[in-house]
Amino acid sequence: MVPILSSLIFAPLVGAVIILMLPRNRVGLIKAVALFSTAIVLGLAIYLMAHYNYTLPQIQFVEQMPWMAPLNIWYFVGVFSDRLARIYRLYFLL
Repeated sequence: MVPILSSLIFAPLVGAVIILMLPRNRVGLIKAVALFSTAIVLGLAIYLMAHYNYTLPQIQFVEQMPWMAPLNIWYFVGVFSDRLARIYRLYFLL
């Protein structure tokens, strides 16, 4: 399964890094990369909205893994039902 939330977090960052590496005079390519990156984020946000179970009162789409194991630091993301509206506003307004 694709880590949806991590993809939502890092897809704009990857798109921005790619754009920074492109030559400044390639405006068409820069716009295409920006459009592609935005389309990926929009598609993931729509998928999240369509597959979210509003009847469950728990965190959904949970992703967790040890980040710095010796220090017991974990990478942990998930969506609460009341935070889903913020995700909609954030990614649909981009």
